[in-house]
Amino acid sequence: MKFLKKTVAALVLSAAAFSAWSQNMAGYELKFEDNFDGNKLNEKDWNYELHEPGWVNSELQAYVKSAKNIYVKDGNLVIQPIKEESKNGNKFTSGRINTQGKHDFKYGLFEARLKVPKGKGFLPAFWMMPTDESKYGSWPKCGEIDIMEVLGDKVNKSYGTLHFGEPHTMAQKEYLLKKGNFADEFHTYACEWEPGLIKFYVDGVEFAKFDDWFTKKLYDDEEPYPAPYNQPFYIIFNVAVGGNWPGYPDANTKFGENAQMVVDYVRVYQKKNYNENVTRHEEVVEVRAPGADGNYIRNGSFNPENLKDNAEWKFMTQQGGAGDAAIAGNVISIKSTKAGTQDYSIQLVQADLPLERGYEYELSFDAWAAKNRKMKVKLCAPDRGWKNYFGDVSVDMTTERKHYTYKFAMEEKTDPNARIDFNMGATKSLDQINIADVKLVKLGKAKIVKRADMKKDKLDLIYNGEFEFSAKQWEFYKYDTNSCDLAVDQQLQAAQITIRDTKDVDWKIQLMQKKIPLMKGKKYRLTFDAWSTLPRKMKYACQRDGALWKQRHGTEDWTAYNEAPTCELTKEKQTFTQEFEMTCPDDSDVILTFSLGTLDKNISTEHDVFIDNVKLVPIN
Repeated sequence: MKFLKKTVAALVLSAAAFSAWSQNMAGYELKFEDNFDGNKLNEKDWNYELHEPGWVNSELQAYVKSAKNIYVKDGNLVIQPIKEESKNGNKFTSGRINTQGKHDFKYGLFEARLKVPKGKGFLPAFWMMPTDESKYGSWPKCGEIDIMEVLGDKVNKSYGTLHFGEPHTMAQKEYLLKKGNFADEFHTYACEWEPGLIKFYVDGVEFAKFDDWFTKKLYDDEEPYPAPYNQPFYIIFNVAVGGNWPGYPDANTKFGENAQMVVDYVRVYQKKNYNENVTRHEEVVEVRAPGADGNYIRNGSFNPENLKDNAEWKFMTQQGGAGDAAIAGNVISIKSTKAGTQDYSIQLVQADLPLERGYEYELSFDAWAAKNRKMKVKLCAPDRGWKNYFGDVSVDMTTERKHYTYKFAMEEKTDPNARIDFNMGATKSLDQINIADVKLVKLGKAKIVKRADMKKDKLDLIYNGEFEFSAKQWEFYKYDTNSCDLAVDQQLQAAQITIRDTKDVDWKIQLMQKKIPLMKGKKYRLTFDAWSTLPRKMKYACQRDGALWKQRHGTEDWTAYNEAPTCELTKEKQTFTQEFEMTCPDDSDVILTFSLGTLDKNISTEHDVFIDNVKLVPIN
């Protein structure tokens, strides 16, 4: 039964007045609610968000302002994804609304009662983002609070999640219904956010509690705790269609009433005072010792073992991948019959690898293949949002057995359960891969590289332009997770972008560096080396950060201060130089982008683009 409208001013709730909750509500005041009792969405409370398909997470839908996609009916808010079929392919629309600038909150208890869509490819969400995303930097540094996310094909499970940090870190737990599901009946979802403590609830039952997070910009000091969760956030409701996490609608997915997110009400409560003098709780982490030879890899010499359990090595296929693996003569051989859709569709992994903060490590192995082909290797964090500790390393294998060695410094907090992944999926080649003699050893204390150490020329505005420190300070954007990958060739000491499909526009693959200051009236010289294994074009720009511009001015503006020229790449290394004058007002948030999607024609042949020696210096 729907509650009567309440007066927001100074309403103090008791536990009895808030029947969905078992804990004591004394001291909370109702600050905002919407029971959706009218005949349309109240735009004094809510903003419509408009976004093109693929805006984030490779999603299919366009977010539109339409009464077909977002409407109020029978005391409920309805967000309805719609599929329109045509000869040119399916078109998907959906709704996304928020309270940014109208109802923003720093701390509080946030609650909504709702039903979710049912069907493969739907991802409904009740969540929060910071009002000023630039305070600590762009996502994920700014922080994100996901109160409810339910996958449309798994509607008995809800997730509560925090996204934060640089690199991206995720704290997530799930709530599993014992009976029924979240699509066929209403349930109540909530988040209680206080300084240094965030709790998640379903139907008044606490299922997750987090008090350890951080935020920082690469190679800067961490911001004081409890940043980034010490700033105003706003509320969002939306339904995504497709994307990297939920997958995509299949032949059984319907777009009728089953696809609706139906929200009965949303409420926000706050206490009169919050004590922000809190300290970060950090758990003491114990790590296991290596073997007698100093190797943290178990069975790195590949003696016969069960490849299906979790004891040492494990061979897995998923996302359309198929194949098998066998050990003989201290070598593991992987045979693929289907490549699958993701690099991890075929993979060999080993977890329980301890990495201690402040130490340098060396990873080494032998590898070869039946024919020349590639695989990717990484050290990741299963318990920390699959954080990647030293990037995706692209290994170019030949028919000859070769020894590969990679060194890296562990600059994140100690992880007792890192995992090595040998990923062999999503490639055109199905040729057999052989791996032997895998080692991970600790070399000693590492020199932690500060941001200032990455510039050899004091005038140079680019950090790590020679890729001496891997890809640190650089960001990589790919619209489709399987279209391309970034690695740093340690021999060439250059960025290596492996591209399998340039998609349809230039910005769908980008290497970039942010927060570059340019001053009006000054002239600048941009230089870089670049080459490609296939002849092709590349666009480069020193441009305005359109996302930040939208936060500050309401609309996106990606003005290119250097007019965004293109260059012709060949197999031979070339040095490109451009001089330009900054004619716009000072901008301390300029982005240098190298755009490698489709410029004049789509390229679906796999190729590598290399970029090195990037410099941007004032010349007057």
